[in-house]
Amino acid sequence: MVFFTCNGCGESLKKNKVDRHANSCRGCEYLTCIDCSKDFWGDEYAKHTTCITEDQKYAATGFVAKPNKGEVKQQEWIKKVTNAVADSNTSGEVQTILEQLVNYGNIPRKKAKFLNFLKNSLKIRDAKVSEQVWNVFSAANNKGSDTNKPVGADLKEAKPDSQNKEMSPNKDNDSKKTKKRKCSETLEKNNKNSK
Repeated sequence: MVFFTCNGCGESLKKNKVDRHANSCRGCEYLTCIDCSKDFWGDEYAKHTTCITEDQKYAATGFVAKPNKGEVKQQEWIKKVTNAVADSNTSGEVQTILEQLVNYGNIPRKKAKFLNFLKNSLKIRDAKVSEQVWNVFSAANNKGSDTNKPVGADLKEAKPDSQNKEMSPNKDNDSKKTKKRKCSETLEKNNKNSK
């Protein structure tokens, strides 16, 4: 969560409280981000969605942050979405929805969450239209995932099946039986030795 400081009164504000504060504070000309100490005039603060981490702020010079895996996946998904919107040949309501979705940076990647996102964020209640929009994105996602697949991926996927054939449930049961048999034999030997 990004926090800002009002230059007029010095109050610390969450991003979602800035508009309300700007209406009530007369001396609020600009806001300063608490983490990165950048000044934002007017509505520039709205573009400041992420900030530096504590590691970047307090670490030694030359610190290189690791990319967040979830953020990388989301950026790839957003690229696929924008490509799907550009390449889509749909018309009417579906096309306008696709154009509206490009403005969002938090488009869900799963179908159920995506349909819920359309209902809540874009106020689209028509299930048929929502399904059509999802089909455009899923087709683009499937097309992109086939090209991004490594060459040896098919071999790796086939390998576990062959291993499963070798290790049947009967072999697992046999190994359990042999362990039980060995345990019982050692117990019998210990009992004979103690007598």
